[in-house]
Amino acid sequence: MIEHAHLLDDRGYLSGVVTQPDTPSPAQPALIMLNAGFLHHIGPYRLHTQLARELAAQGFTSLRFDLGGVGDSPDSPHKLADSNAQAIADVGTAMDFLQSQYQIGQFILMGLCSGADDAFDVAVADPRVCGTILIDGHGFRTRRFYLNHIVLHFGRRLFSVQKWRTLLARLSSPKAGDDRSAELEDRIREDTPKEQVCASMRDLAGRGCRQRFIYTGGVSDYYNYEKQFVDCFGDDAALPGISYRWFPDSDHLFTLARHRESLRQDLIQWIRSEFAAAA
Repeated sequence: MIEHAHLLDDRGYLSGVVTQPDTPSPAQPALIMLNAGFLHHIGPYRLHTQLARELAAQGFTSLRFDLGGVGDSPDSPHKLADSNAQAIADVGTAMDFLQSQYQIGQFILMGLCSGADDAFDVAVADPRVCGTILIDGHGFRTRRFYLNHIVLHFGRRLFSVQKWRTLLARLSSPKAGDDRSAELEDRIREDTPKEQVCASMRDLAGRGCRQRFIYTGGVSDYYNYEKQFVDCFGDDAALPGISYRWFPDSDHLFTLARHRESLRQDLIQWIRSEFAAAA
């Protein structure tokens, strides 16, 4: 394994770490791991670092880097007003760097939460992206979701002595401005309509981009059962190159080591099955 820290742009604002096998192959796509929110390039609990090194043992090159304004990458003085457009530009710069310095022309983008949204948007905009790994990204509620939510959310509270005690205490001494309706707040990503997401999935599948959708128990506010992906996206869920996985026991950031290990093994197996043979 070989690792190098790099400045990815001419102005020196974007920084990242490239991890390579001892004998890299430019024929294989490189994995680019995007920031999960404001976490820097090592990923939650060093997920990105460990995944990069394990992938190097499988013959794959990877880059974990910080978008502008996150981690080791300061904001560019030429920062765009639109954060989505800026993320697309930063990832494009990273791909340009790998293409010029490592002669790699195709890329797999991986992101968690807002990083998944960025990865999806970049994939739609840039034909060099041949694969996406979207962890707790776009998802939409279904009828069964609401039924499960009623049973899981309210059923547990109905038979909880502690919840009844808390409710009685709250009713006997209400606090000003204490609005508990926030528990039912719709925190799903409403900025991208489902029709637009489906259309983009079809476009990506049409050009051969492989798409892996992963959901955790940490987003039970919009995803809470195994087959929800199929119920949500219908025929689009069966498009060539699209697959999904649910990790119901894991939280949003894969806090437990065994959950991170399960995720890494899933990703390594998927990347090998989708890209090693083609290369």
